[in-house]
This record gives sequence, structure tokens and C-alpha cells, in this order.
Amino acid sequence: MTRPARIAVAIVALAALQGAAYLAYRAVERSRAPRAVAVRFEGERLRGNEVAAALEGVRADGSRVVIAWPSDRIRVVHFWATWCKPCRTELPGLLALSRELHPRGVDIIAVAVDDEWNDIRAFFDGDVPPEVVVATDAAVHKRFGVSTLPDSYVVDRAGTLVERFHGERDWRAPAARDHLLDFTNASPPRSRSGTAPESSPPASP
Repeated sequence: MTRPARIAVAIVALAALQGAAYLAYRAVERSRAPRAVAVRFEGERLRGNEVAAALEGVRADGSRVVIAWPSDRIRVVHFWATWCKPCRTELPGLLALSRELHPRGVDIIAVAVDDEWNDIRAFFDGDVPPEVVVATDAAVHKRFGVSTLPDSYVVDRAGTLVERFHGERDWRAPAARDHLLDFTNASPPRSRSGTAPESSPPASP
């Protein structure tokens, strides 16, 4: 073998070794990289034998809201206050989720426990979303079982409390949307007459 040929073979062998070393390095780096972990979004599953308290409230425009069961809607009843720091962080994401899920059968009712509408209007710079209500029964949060704020309850179509989210949650997470939509796959409840309830109008969550 001539000298130029030997040099060419050496160059090819060196390139092959470098390529193999690079591939080995990449394999080691991939093994060290953190693996993606499926994000789960779930709260405290309730026993399923507690019926949600009747809920009546007033919106900022003075219109009355009456939440009744059974219904063809899944409801998330969220208790919050303007003076609650984690509530201020959590609420925008929850309201954004409400607008996404309403056409898909899920209503979110944000019950403010503040005493004054002025505080609530100031919190929203005068533009209070329709999901926000003040309950006519000032003690309704206690009848739901609220101890600290924020506190959220999922109510199924039959009016049963099925899940509780105690404390601040990231409602902007895709897992939050998917989790709530899972409840819409359940069969609609039956009324006392044995028929499914009529659809409730979108204006009343």
C-alpha cells in the first residue's frame, strides 16, 4: 500500500472513530436528560353522597343567578375574595378556562365572599365578568364546607359534590381542562319523573 493510500485509510478510520464517539456522547446525554412526566390535575375526591347546597346570587349588573339541580351542565363552584392573595393569582386562569369550557358543558361560578360590590368592581377595574356572583346567602360557603380560600367544588349533573380543589391551582394547565371535561362524559342524571333534565340557558351558569 502506498503512503498516500495509508494516509487516506487513517483519515477514514479517524473520522469513523470520531463519529462513533459523538454518537456515544449523544446517547449518554439523552440518558441523563430528565424524562417528561405526565402532569396530573386532580383534587380531593369526595364520597359522592353529599348534595350541593342551593345557590342563588347576584351579578354586578344586578341580574339574579339561580343554580339548580339536576342539570345538563357540570358546575365548578369557586369561592374567592379580593383580599385573598392566592385568589388574586388563581382567578384569571379560572375565568379564562370558563370561557373555553362553557360551550362544552362546563360552567364556572366564581362566588365572591366580599361584603362590598365596590371592592369587586375595583378588583376588575369596573368590568366584572358574568361568572362572578355574590351569594344572597352570606353563609352559603360554610354549607359547601369552605374553611379557607380559595376553595373550588365540582358539582355533577345530579347536584352531587364529587371533587374539591382546596387552595390555589393552575387552571391554565391543559391537564385542568382535560380533567374537568372528563366529568362531561358521565351519563346525564335522571329527574324524578325518569326523564333527563332540560338544558339550562347559557345566561344562567
